[in-house]
Amino acid sequence: MTGWAAWQPWLIGGLAASLLLWYIVRSLFADRARGRRRCLRCGQEFAPEQGLTCTECGWAARHERDLLRTRRHWGKAVLGLLVLLGSAVVVRIMSEGGNPLVVVPDRPLVWMLKLDPAGISGRGPVSAELQRRLLGRDRAGDPTEPLVARLVDAVTAGGPGARPGSEEWRLRYGGIASDVRNGFVDAESPLGVRLASLPPVIRIDLPAAWPSDEAIPARLDLSEWWPIGTEAIVECRWRDRPEEPAWMTVGFRNLASIERRHQFMLPPAESWPESGEIVVSCRTRSMPPRWNALRASGLPLVEETEVDASGPPRAALDGVVVLEAPTPATFELEPWPGDPAADALVAAVFDAGLRHWPGTPRPFAIRFDLRPLSHESLEGVLFGLVVEIIEQPIEGPEVVHRRTRIWSPGTRSDQLAGTGRGRAAGWTISEESIDGLARAFDPGNDSTWIMRIRGDEGLARRGLSSLSVAGSDAMPTRWWSGSVDRPLARQTVSNGRAFLRMWFDPDGVKAPSPAEAPVDTD
Repeated sequence: MTGWAAWQPWLIGGLAASLLLWYIVRSLFADRARGRRRCLRCGQEFAPEQGLTCTECGWAARHERDLLRTRRHWGKAVLGLLVLLGSAVVVRIMSEGGNPLVVVPDRPLVWMLKLDPAGISGRGPVSAELQRRLLGRDRAGDPTEPLVARLVDAVTAGGPGARPGSEEWRLRYGGIASDVRNGFVDAESPLGVRLASLPPVIRIDLPAAWPSDEAIPARLDLSEWWPIGTEAIVECRWRDRPEEPAWMTVGFRNLASIERRHQFMLPPAESWPESGEIVVSCRTRSMPPRWNALRASGLPLVEETEVDASGPPRAALDGVVVLEAPTPATFELEPWPGDPAADALVAAVFDAGLRHWPGTPRPFAIRFDLRPLSHESLEGVLFGLVVEIIEQPIEGPEVVHRRTRIWSPGTRSDQLAGTGRGRAAGWTISEESIDGLARAFDPGNDSTWIMRIRGDEGLARRGLSSLSVAGSDAMPTRWWSGSVDRPLARQTVSNGRAFLRMWFDPDGVKAPSPAEAPVDTD
């Protein structure tokens, strides 16, 4: 609250407090004897011959001077004091926007995390109040801070129905665990080590319906509480088939420019073991020293010391995810080569072209905006796009220096009303030749540079995974099978930093295969 709204509770509360204090003072000091002999209990005046016992209520004074003492109305004073304290509580709550948790001490508030009604939409009220209190303290300050220590105890213990590593735990405790990790404990301190030992929360989302004999597009979401600047090698394998090699291996880092889920392909449902249980193994390590330059650029990191990725892994943490196979379905899609208007919309997605950050470890990225694919003329069309950056020398064959795979339902979100699904796109880890792309920014290079966008049915079908079950009126029936060549737009960025990818290939950046080779959409 600002302005008058911020001052109003204090002004009204101050007036009420003044009146109550006046009432309490009068209750204790205003009823003086003024030379009259009287009963301290009922106030009855004593006659000269009455002695020291009240004939009205039976109260007996010990001394004559007791009859001349000021009467203390303790009941009224206590009532006034209680009303004063209650008013102070109300004023405090109103001054904080009506939040009653502001008056709860730290210790019981931390215990109340067990009851926090947190949900998918955001933090619960208890977590939000604890976050407010944390932000009012010195970041990465005193390691003996009682609130921080109690919060670490609470999040590592979990609560009924919310054990660490579960989705229920993430909803209730994950936000406050991230707050503590991001600025209130040192990574190498005992509290930091305890946070880092929390198992990651792993979620794999599948389409509601999919052909049982086809590889299934899936999205992996990993929530972790490792020290900022940690990498992990993530592997997935069937729990019932430990002898088989992992069928998905990917690198993850929690110091990413953009957080997103990892898109990958699951084996067909007909090949799954009966349990459907996947073991997701995470082998963590510190990020290489070259990223220290990013720390100096303003990223909100806790660790300021140089890290060494050549040492042993920090930890190996496993999580188990139980999958339910999608409902068997059949999707019939017709290829559509497009038309000049559709091709222009596809080309417009990549107007921003290729960006270059000189002097960075991975200095190239393409920018794209998928909104043109939501044009009404493209209703019912799926898009799976293989995007290639190609050098065409004056002599010799063309060379592919970068390949990215992108897919999008293309369907407008208003067409999906009532289906329970939203419009979502995805893309894989790109293949690129960094040395080859550098030639695109060489003034002495006389090659022609183009961006080729071509349709791919396998990628287009992955766009179905974000839509409703088969049979919905909004389900696309065609996929764009055209191809567009456009000049490569190029931009050198001198006043920013390159994207730091969250997901990467553990074996390093792969060079694109020759243009004539078949595209692997898995």
